[in-house]
Amino acid sequence: MKKAMIIALSALVAVSAAYAQDIDEDTAEGGKPAMSISVGPELAVSLSGAFAGVQAQFAWQPGFFGLVAGVRADAYLTQPDVYLIPSAGVRLGWFELTGGATFKVYDAPEPDGWSALVRAGLAVPIGPVAVGLGARLMVADSYTESTAETVGEAIGEGIGAAIVAIFSIFQIDLGLSYRAAF
Repeated sequence: MKKAMIIALSALVAVSAAYAQDIDEDTAEGGKPAMSISVGPELAVSLSGAFAGVQAQFAWQPGFFGLVAGVRADAYLTQPDVYLIPSAGVRLGWFELTGGATFKVYDAPEPDGWSALVRAGLAVPIGPVAVGLGARLMVADSYTESTAETVGEAIGEGIGAAIVAIFSIFQIDLGLSYRAAF
């Protein structure tokens, strides 16, 4: 799986480099190209941990309104978890709202699984680079082993685990991507 992700990301970088020159046809309003591919690193932080990864995205935006589709690969930095996150959504100017599925592709203690992802954020273009800042809701596994010996301790551990899980769902993310338009 790791080799396939590396090959796919390498292909996206090669395609974006091939189309990095300006093309006059098929441009959007204001002379901007309507389609683009972006690739870059990202970091997402919640109260219980952090994710680091890479994202690749295709966008079609002929005007103010546009459509996006992409994939992220995130590694949870505090646990040995790796997620693959395909998503799609809409873009309104710089604002982007996407949804998708989070697939766990590597997890040492628990089996693979999936959960929902919703993300809202801004992608501010600065030349061929875009700085992204957003918020996302993603259910990431957070589990603990119980050491409770009494019913009271078990209830306390359960409440503590629920609080950690709730604070793990909401994440702030920051990304930097190179955008090749065509």
